[in-house]
Amino acid sequence: MAIRQVIIYTEDSYGVAFFKKLIERLVKEKFIDISLNVETKRLAGKCYLKSGRQIVTSIEFYDRIIVVIDAEGKNKKTVKVNDLEKHVFNHIKHRVQKDHINKFKNKIKDKLKIIVLDYMIEEWICYSLGIKVRNKPSEDLNGWLRKYKSYKHGYKKSTLPYFVYGEKSYPKINLKALMNYPTFKEFISALKE
Repeated sequence: MAIRQVIIYTEDSYGVAFFKKLIERLVKEKFIDISLNVETKRLAGKCYLKSGRQIVTSIEFYDRIIVVIDAEGKNKKTVKVNDLEKHVFNHIKHRVQKDHINKFKNKIKDKLKIIVLDYMIEEWICYSLGIKVRNKPSEDLNGWLRKYKSYKHGYKKSTLPYFVYGEKSYPKINLKALMNYPTFKEFISALKE
């Protein structure tokens, strides 16, 4: 089987390390095939033209492009279409020769998978650890760590990658539980396609 080239773009700067470790663990625990070569990078932002350029440039080098973005409680379809797809297709319209536009759009549609999280990546951690989300997942995770784990400083974004393996005394995410979470299932499906 040929090795597939995959790139994951994430909005969070700490998400790069989080996804790198997550992929490593998913392969190690046989949730996904080892015939993937996965790279993780930070997305310029879902509302920036540079994001469109990043994604369009990746088309030539990767078999699958996965973009994980936060909806932050907004309508997920609106976030996907207005905040990200618009920039990708605007970039194509202005940079690709007219006679190649449709071919390029089809190539993008085949390779690009956009995973829109309900709020943010911390929702995966909360779900996997059985933490009920009442507000923002990062706030609920912060409160849970302070109350039940006696973490004086609670949750900080910089600790995001530690949850993958349970490093530095942070709880380890439960991958089996996470497999039932809709956006995580979508993410795994995008890796396997």
